[in-house]
Amino acid sequence: MDMRALLARVDPLAAPARRRVLADTARTLAGSPELTALLAELDAVPGLPRAWAATMAVIAGDDTHLRRCLVADDAQVAGLAMNHCARRGLHFDVVAGALATAPAAWRHALYRAVRATGATAWAGALLPAVRARFGDREAAAVLAACEAGTVAALLPDLDFAVPNFAALARRHPAVVLADLRRRLAGAAGGGRVAVWARFGPALAHLVEHDPGQVAGLLARSGPPTGLPAGADRWLAAAIAADPDRVVGLLADSARRIRFRPGRGIERALRRASDEALTSLARALVDEVPRLTALVRGLPPARRAAVLGGALGDRTLQQAGLPIALLDVLPWRARHEEARRLLATRPVADHPVLRREATARLPWAEAEADLRAETTRPAAAERAAGYPLLIGAAAATRDPGVVARVLASLTRLPNEQDPVRHAALAAVAAVPGRLLRSADPSTLVKPAADAVQARDASWGTRQAAGTLAVTLVREGTRTTRPELVESGLRILHLSGGHARTLTQHRLDRDLPRGAEHAVWSALRPR
Repeated sequence: MDMRALLARVDPLAAPARRRVLADTARTLAGSPELTALLAELDAVPGLPRAWAATMAVIAGDDTHLRRCLVADDAQVAGLAMNHCARRGLHFDVVAGALATAPAAWRHALYRAVRATGATAWAGALLPAVRARFGDREAAAVLAACEAGTVAALLPDLDFAVPNFAALARRHPAVVLADLRRRLAGAAGGGRVAVWARFGPALAHLVEHDPGQVAGLLARSGPPTGLPAGADRWLAAAIAADPDRVVGLLADSARRIRFRPGRGIERALRRASDEALTSLARALVDEVPRLTALVRGLPPARRAAVLGGALGDRTLQQAGLPIALLDVLPWRARHEEARRLLATRPVADHPVLRREATARLPWAEAEADLRAETTRPAAAERAAGYPLLIGAAAATRDPGVVARVLASLTRLPNEQDPVRHAALAAVAAVPGRLLRSADPSTLVKPAADAVQARDASWGTRQAAGTLAVTLVREGTRTTRPELVESGLRILHLSGGHARTLTQHRLDRDLPRGAEHAVWSALRPR
């Protein structure tokens, strides 16, 4: 077979089929003069045919052609041959002989192939020659592929030139950790900051290897302020390894450490003692979102102790914290803290604070006052009262209470849009399981009146759409057709008065086949 015949076969084929033809041809002609002639023809044509020749030589095991490919000017051809030969330990003499006079692009392709294939024998043999001829920086590019003993011996001299500490730590975490420890021992103050910044990209791998030792280094010799860059990737593992120690580090006000409490960190923080978490909560008193996330991430039985320890003898109001923070506490602690707040003059004499604290009382104590807030003469007061009433009903976790409150919202059609929006947004925030006992008409009418009003705002329509999605999901999950129909009715009404529909997460938790009913309702829109 010559090149013209091969091209005629592969030209009409897609890439996978083309590769199969090349592989089959190489295997069929392996070791024959016909293959040698075909490879020579393909190699004479720059670009894709030359790369095909290299691929076929790899498959057929044509060592003569492979040796030529190793020193080819074409980077793609040379790289392909280097990867194959480095993986199998072939033809190192060709590479070693060409190294001294090779261009930079060829050398770096060789380093990449050695690292990618883990060719430790090649790396160990190349490194002295590379360092002597091209200097420390190119030698450091080969270092990650060497054996641990070689890395341990050379890293103290080459660490300044290592281009990617993360790659080196992924292969040799123990060696990199020892070098980090050595560098920190000889640094102080600002020098530690530079060391941690240099090793920052490697910390995720170091924590995975030995989280306890990294936690100890952070505690003893960490940066004077903050954490190294990229801490979000490894902080959870460090906390899990030594919870109290790392939490104490986070709570150190002198270090001013800011962290983003994600799910992994929340799970790890649960392993810390209440004393350590209390000190951390105390340090976060001025950062309400982080404090809220910290307390909410704990088991309910521990939340009151941690928050109470952080507050000490102060109330939430005295500590400058919002009363809404009580919502993360279990009901008993929430009720006690609300009574404690209402017993203080600054809260009892302040209408807004008094309303918010009252909404955290037991439902029997709060209902009358909260209903009265929804009939206040000022629209702004009613807009604040409806969410408190609905939120307090939802906090009981009693679908019957929620149903009665929803049935009582008969004044909403006559309200202004800011009031309707506040009430509808509060209803949309109620968990779907608490809407099971509600009369569907008490859900559809407020939403329909709100979106059909002439002054309906974008926020009101968004709240109606969110409520509709909740009803569809809950109705399909519990096989309540009336809830599904109510949600679809609201979506239909919203679609008739808006350019777009709120369908966020509508596809979650739908039983098999329920998507057809949703599609049928939305298709006309």
